[in-house]
Amino acid sequence: MNFIDAHLLSLILFVPTIAAVIILLLPAGNRDAAVYPEPCAVQLDRETPTLTFGTGIHRCLGSHLARMEMRVLITQCLARLPEFQVDDRVPARSYAGMVYGIEALGLRWTPEAPSH
Repeated sequence: MNFIDAHLLSLILFVPTIAAVIILLLPAGNRDAAVYPEPCAVQLDRETPTLTFGTGIHRCLGSHLARMEMRVLITQCLARLPEFQVDDRVPARSYAGMVYGIEALGLRWTPEAPSH
């Protein structure tokens, strides 16, 4: 047994006794304040590239189609909805894992002016 094998064996025997879990939270990659100004703000026109669809050779092949679909969806939905604001009195619920999503978001609808 050489030096490296002996250390790998000791590491394998030691690791189960640590009881530690390492989790890679991919959604946290876009929240680095050193890279993204105001990382917690929702900015759909953010100039800094995000890690949303991966990067390099692992970039999602459908990322351009997905961006176009989201642009069309948001544009068409906003054109059909009355004006609204996020309701700060209602806590937003989200989930994270391999993807991040908003489960519930309270909105306040702007009353429409009466038509004459």
